[in-house]
Amino acid sequence: MEAASRCYCHAHLSFLMKKNAAAPFPERRSKYSGQSVRAIPVRVLTVGKKRSQGVQLLVEEYKEKLKNYCSIEDVLIKSNPKNTGNVKAQIQAEDMLIMQQIKPGEWVVVLDEHGADIRSEQMADLVGDAVTTGSSRLVFCIGGPYGHGLQVRERADVIIRLSSMVLNHQIALIVLLEQLYRQRPMIQEVSMLLTSFWDYELPKEITVFPGQTYIKQVIRLKFKSTNQRNDLAKRGEDGTI
Repeated sequence: MEAASRCYCHAHLSFLMKKNAAAPFPERRSKYSGQSVRAIPVRVLTVGKKRSQGVQLLVEEYKEKLKNYCSIEDVLIKSNPKNTGNVKAQIQAEDMLIMQQIKPGEWVVVLDEHGADIRSEQMADLVGDAVTTGSSRLVFCIGGPYGHGLQVRERADVIIRLSSMVLNHQIALIVLLEQLYRQRPMIQEVSMLLTSFWDYELPKEITVFPGQTYIKQVIRLKFKSTNQRNDLAKRGEDGTI
């Protein structure tokens, strides 16, 4: 049954890829589409108080899904660690804790309401940039109630915002994890619904942004050493897309 399902999935993927080959919607694709690069560890630093149980469950769910694509670490930094009533002092104290978590050679992305707007495929570009610069880790920083201070802003390689509306730090974390999850092997010509067929069977050396090479490798893993490959070959297909 499983082999038959994979064969069915492959046939439909092939059909969709060939059908859309003439109109690949280039404006909706990452500049790294078609490339295969190393995975990069991801760390998310969030300033805030203890999370609600519902949010923590969602965080754990996304971490479980993302672990097949990259190493991901979630760090909660205590908001207002000095319990001060001075906003400037609070921001500086939170900044110091964030900076202690950032190491040289890491690619830092600061989430800020005044940052640049990006689309989902540009998030893929962002991840790819971190890899191609040789960075050791991709670090996302989500600030506290008053945002980030000067130290973190100056350390940032990129400053973005997830929405033109102000988001609670817990909501921002969930939105960020969702966007990272969307950067898994997603090719614009293939329906995202079909990617669920290989959600838990992915090689860890492939990073979390789109790439046709990735899809080819996954399909080879699933079909090339099976009887289904011979059946596909008889129809003029070699088990890859």
